[in-house]
Amino acid sequence: MRTELAIDYWLETLAAEGRADATLRTYRALTRTLPEAMPDLEPAATLALRRHLAEYRRSHAPASLRSVFVTWRAFLNWCVADGLLAASPLAGTRVPRVPETFRDAYTHGQMVALFAYLRGVRTPVGLRNLAACSLFLDCGLRAGEICRLTVDDLAGSDLILRQTKSGRPRVVPAGARSSAALNRYVAYGRPQLRPKSAALFTP
Repeated sequence: MRTELAIDYWLETLAAEGRADATLRTYRALTRTLPEAMPDLEPAATLALRRHLAEYRRSHAPASLRSVFVTWRAFLNWCVADGLLAASPLAGTRVPRVPETFRDAYTHGQMVALFAYLRGVRTPVGLRNLAACSLFLDCGLRAGEICRLTVDDLAGSDLILRQTKSGRPRVVPAGARSSAALNRYVAYGRPQLRPKSAALFTP
């Protein structure tokens, strides 16, 4: 079978399983060059795939290479499980290493100063920014999850995340401070921003 066609089948299967659209778009992008290295599904393509990954390494960051490798491996393992391949060409190939990087965390004083500033900006945009940052801190939400929230996802002091990275909805309780900031934004800030969609945090 042609690799490009098998990738289409794989993504259709993942979509039927409820994977998020953003995840599917990422997988599509990460498998874009796979048919170049392996036009047809065949277990003997190990050397061609390794050469392609080695070439990719020369012009991309280690984290990007790892993402490509992990996605390819997931696709090829699916092909094996679905009977399209007898064995994965990447079986036994180690996952590329990614150097550990550390980001300096905000100090307590910096966090106090940040939220003191946010609370002092009483404009509609200021109310929006305070609510979003409060949810970041209080709930540990991803940026994409916050951006995808809609007004219908508010359930009292809880948030319903319908489009998550795993594709499975979940309910996230908000704390007292973030709930208060969110309620002020929804009641006073958001209407003045004249939202053109149901997105909770309007631009």
